[in-house]
Amino acid sequence: MNSGLQDAFNLAWKLALVCDGAADAPLLDSYEAERRPIAQIVVRSGDLTERAQMLASPAERRDRDAAIRATFAEPAARHTEIVAETELNVDYAASPIVFGDAGGTLGAGQRVSNAIPVRSTGHTLARRIVGGSHVFETVVTPGANLELGSRKTLTLLAVRPDGYVGMRCGRDHLATLERYEAIVTARPSAAL
Repeated sequence: MNSGLQDAFNLAWKLALVCDGAADAPLLDSYEAERRPIAQIVVRSGDLTERAQMLASPAERRDRDAAIRATFAEPAARHTEIVAETELNVDYAASPIVFGDAGGTLGAGQRVSNAIPVRSTGHTLARRIVGGSHVFETVVTPGANLELGSRKTLTLLAVRPDGYVGMRCGRDHLATLERYEAIVTARPSAAL
């Protein structure tokens, strides 16, 4: 069910942009590029789960049950399993419509956690391009409590409607925002 909801959320914002004329149809190709790998993981996981449920040997079942208990007894492992099961660990870094500066925390393609403080940017260059565009849901700068890189540069994140970082940049903000809009709209020279 989580996969189906995320499939719908991923496709809905892209369809809305195309139907509204804010983006061209090639944007829809990113749906398969982003969601197909997730579907393949879900299928493999289902196959493994089914095989684990079909164990006939009592010894194999005991070993399976002990491994499950051990995994869920460890808080970090339990958290990892929950995050994976709910697909909150999905990363779209390989997507054709995601790019940006390298970064471990809130890198391009990663989901923005509700626990991470971000604020809408007041950056003049960002307002110039974002203000009249239908492509940008939110352009944010991280809150003061989150270190994303050098303290001497302003990091901008374009957060997609599905909550994933579509673009991350720490320099050349205007050019990077323009490039991001051109990639998402599938229009080489987006009208700004």
